[in-house]
Amino acid sequence: MNAFIGEGAGARRPWLTPGRITVLGTGGPDAAWLARWVDAPAWSSEVAGRERPERLVSDRIRVPLAEQADMALLAAAGRELLRYRFYPPAVASALGRFDLEDRLARDGDRVLQRLQILRAFGRPLVEVLSQVELRGLEFGPERWAFGYVTTERHPGRGEWRLRLERDAEARLWLTMTARARPAWGRISGLPGIRWLWRRMMRHYQRRAHRLGIAAFRQRVQALARIETEGGAA
Repeated sequence: MNAFIGEGAGARRPWLTPGRITVLGTGGPDAAWLARWVDAPAWSSEVAGRERPERLVSDRIRVPLAEQADMALLAAAGRELLRYRFYPPAVASALGRFDLEDRLARDGDRVLQRLQILRAFGRPLVEVLSQVELRGLEFGPERWAFGYVTTERHPGRGEWRLRLERDAEARLWLTMTARARPAWGRISGLPGIRWLWRRMMRHYQRRAHRLGIAAFRQRVQALARIETEGGAA
């Protein structure tokens, strides 16, 4: 089952992954790739919903970010989400249309990602350039959300979403949901390739989830300190 609009059986398949593999930070300016892939078809949830369930790996993680969060802290954290300030540099960097136009993200914006698949000595060795399309963004007052679906220029097929909300006790919660499977290239039929690529991508996903949540929690805590110090001044 093909999960992409316009991804026909006769389309030329990439060698390993639909993203662009780069080594030692090469690949050219991110803005150039963002523009080049702007028309890449986006993942269709309606079509992908008819895939066999075992093909899609699902994650749902809910963690507290602050024990007491007022509306100002929720809004400040929400604006960070809508700038896609979530993953630390050791996991991924991103450039969106909203960065180029100096605004908050909107539904339909495209984002160019550099996914750091392999690092050594504190530097990226192997990266995959990929593109996603933003979907399902929400703007307060009680809840903010940021999410995307992959395009055909991404090593995965699926969707990812973050939601920020306050509960009845004014605690601030972050919920991450994701479901995806690897996108296969021309050599994926060779013995062991699918197994290896699936394991590599799953390892990256789990690491990205863990480090992204930790980095965003630190960001929210820093925002809370700024708010407290400002109120005390």
